[in-house]
Amino acid sequence: MTDPASKAPAVARAFAILDALAASTRPLGIADLVRQLGMPKSTTHGLIHTLVAEGAIRPENGGYRLDSRVLPWATGFSQQNEMVGRFLQLVEAEPALEGETAMLSVIDGVDVLYVATRPGSKPLSVNFKPGVRIPLQCTASGKAMLSVLDEAERAPRIAALRFETLTAHSLADPQAVAQALVQVRAQGYATDDEETAQGLLCLGAAVRDAHGQPVAGVAVSVVKSTVDAARRQALQDGIINLSHRLSLA
Repeated sequence: MTDPASKAPAVARAFAILDALAASTRPLGIADLVRQLGMPKSTTHGLIHTLVAEGAIRPENGGYRLDSRVLPWATGFSQQNEMVGRFLQLVEAEPALEGETAMLSVIDGVDVLYVATRPGSKPLSVNFKPGVRIPLQCTASGKAMLSVLDEAERAPRIAALRFETLTAHSLADPQAVAQALVQVRAQGYATDDEETAQGLLCLGAAVRDAHGQPVAGVAVSVVKSTVDAARRQALQDGIINLSHRLSLA
């Protein structure tokens, strides 16, 4: 994301606010946004007022969340993006993933950005929404995409990662990430074993272009306590198969 302090236009700063709210799992107050974005309080307050008036964000519990104005943007992106369409079609055709939450993501700076999701239909499904950002090293799809980058690109990306402790299992430093990626490359898929959220298990794989470089990542998300070893193996095979089919599509 562009540093909002490096550009004067209000548009850049307004998008920085929207990005911060999209990435947060809780409402953010003006003080939170000032601290995160490094913008003056008066500027932040004025932009918040405008975004509320335009329906892009709404007040909630002393802070602000995204509002319905942004939904058509996500819908329009999904309809216009060919990869999204193929993902939504192919995930429905993968029997091992039936009823489970599945996500399509891309690398966006130091984050994974979810660009499409197929919500799970099971009672304990944990669903993600398009537009959510999570640190690359915490997610299965993020680690899968990092693992297949050329070393010349992978090393600086690892060095630039933002290390947030989302859970006690989150990777804490560049060395831990590099070590984890060795295993990911060897096995052809990645795991998020309670690294993003307690009790959540995700399995992910990279979607590659004709040169073997990652263009996207796919992942399946389940409540860890609901799957045994056999089911985990089936999910692993299913997400690898989905990534291969998307790579060839």
